[in-house]
Formats: sequence, C-alpha cells, structure tokens
Amino acid sequence: MGRIKQYWGAMSRPIRWLVVGLLVALVLSLAVALYLNRPQWEVFYKASDPTEVTTLVEHLDELRVPYRVTGSGLVIEVPASERSAANLAKAQAGLPSSGHVGLEIFDEPKFGATDFDRQVNYRRAIEGELSRSLMRIADIEYAKVNLNVPEKSVFIRNQEAPSAAVLVQVKSGRTLDADNVKAIINFVANSVEGL
Repeated sequence: MGRIKQYWGAMSRPIRWLVVGLLVALVLSLAVALYLNRPQWEVFYKASDPTEVTTLVEHLDELRVPYRVTGSGLVIEVPASERSAANLAKAQAGLPSSGHVGLEIFDEPKFGATDFDRQVNYRRAIEGELSRSLMRIADIEYAKVNLNVPEKSVFIRNQEAPSAAVLVQVKSGRTLDADNVKAIINFVANSVEGL
C-alpha cells in the first residue's frame, strides 16, 4: 500500500486525472457490458388458469429452459434467446389447450401488418379471450365466441349493429339454467362495444 501512495505522490496532477479517468472508464465499461449481456426477458405465455402454468413449468424444467413467473402467477417469461426451446416445451405440454388465440397475439410485433390485419387480429383476440373466460365457468367444457363487428363509418347513416354468436358445450350430465344463460349473454354483450 505504501508503494502505491509513493507512486501516486510522484505523479503530476494531469497524470493523476488521467489515471482516475481511465479507472472510471473501465468501471463504466464493465457495468455497460454486464447490462448488455443480461438476458432479455419477454412474455412467453399468458395462462388462463394456474394448472396451465404448472404444466408448462414442468416441461420448461425438463428442457432446462430458464423462466420466471410473473403477473399473479399466470404469466411466464423466458429469455429471448431461449424462445425456440420454450416453444418446444409449450408444444409438449399441449398448450394452449383451448385452441383459442387471445391477446397474446399482440406480444410479438408484426412488421408490415396492415390496418385490416390488425383489426382481424384484434377481433380474434377478443373472441379468444371471451371464449377462455366462458370456459372458466364450472359447468362449461368448451365455448366459442364469434363476433361480427362492422366497421364504423361516418358516411353510413343506418349502421349495422354488432352481433355475437356463442357456442357453449356443457360438461357431461350438467345443464345451464336460465340465470347462467342470462349471465353469459350479459357478459358477452358488455364486453363488446355497441352489442
């Protein structure tokens, strides 16, 4: 330690500033390098229920794919570099089990998409989210929602009203009473503007 003080004392003031500047630059370079080399986490899967998360996590563990669970335990994030391995795990897990595409369709930006593409994908996403939500009802085994939402125009006087078709398959031996049917109708109607 004494030799360092001796060298430091023997240096002229400009040389000391140069040494301090080089040390600061080295530390900053290391910090930037560590920051840039950290994994870039991205949303990989948004589950509709915790059992999907458990199933997918088991398959990710099997393939040794790093992941983290966020968003109230229903969102799985993976490093961008591991996305293909995570897709393999998702396929092995058989997810999404409902086959409905939801709002995760917008997780990956699609460059060159037209307004029409975005409108169709938005409608598909809303249909998928509504279908998934209906499938969370205890007696419903499968649900499919199709929406007809006409494009709004200031040039059309009598605009066609939006409509929805809802297909519901109940579990074996179960039925939906009038209150459940009314709840489904209200749920879908209140989820789509103008319905």
